[in-house]
Amino acid sequence: MGSCGMVRELRLGLLATALCSIAAACNGATADGAQQGEPVTVAASSALFADPVIGCRFAMPDIGLRVAAEHFDPSSPAQKMKHTIALSGPATQVLRIDVWQNTEGLALRAWFDKYLAFSVNPGATVQSRLVGRARTTAIVVDQKRSPQSQARRIVTFAVRERVFRITCFDSDDAISTDVLNKVLDTFEGEVTP
Repeated sequence: MGSCGMVRELRLGLLATALCSIAAACNGATADGAQQGEPVTVAASSALFADPVIGCRFAMPDIGLRVAAEHFDPSSPAQKMKHTIALSGPATQVLRIDVWQNTEGLALRAWFDKYLAFSVNPGATVQSRLVGRARTTAIVVDQKRSPQSQARRIVTFAVRERVFRITCFDSDDAISTDVLNKVLDTFEGEVTP
């Protein structure tokens, strides 16, 4: 548990979410009242997750994933993450979203080089891509499968003074990459509850 002692776990296969999404998809309305940019439209086969503490939301395939958000001491040093969101299936963790405050005001690449350069291990490839509804530039690290680890994809991007790192724990698995891509395509990092 985090130092704040605050852990929330949500089961995302809820009938209410599914009915809301189906109704929105059928009548052309949105599944919620988005605060930023275009409204978020969620397909009937998706579940929407929002965390009011972090101020983010995203859609994911509605395949019964569990989501657990944990919040840590906001006064901890800059290199310490302030929040984490874990998306898990029945047997294993699929994705994890880690959030830091960029208190030094560094550009994304400078922040990445200072705090996450270790993720570029030998054999890893690094590229960029646009993510989220705001089409933010992200640093994407693909780590190859090894005898000790599955292939991983790590996507890091900034939204104002926060840095988000989304880790897909098995990027060779089609379901895991579908979840990752859905989260990346719909991610909003500045949502007010």
